[in-house]
Amino acid sequence: MNKLLRQHPYRYIVIPLVLLWVIASLLTRMFGRDWSDALWGPSGT
Repeated sequence: MNKLLRQHPYRYIVIPLVLLWVIASLLTRMFGRDWSDALWGPSGT
């Protein structure tokens, strides 16, 4: 598993995506807009 992570550093892709998702969720809550649904489709919440 460690070898796989070293060869293919998924964390360099996953961590920024998670951070972007968290920021987008916070912005959506703050502004109360549906721009995230327009971009990503309805999330079901």
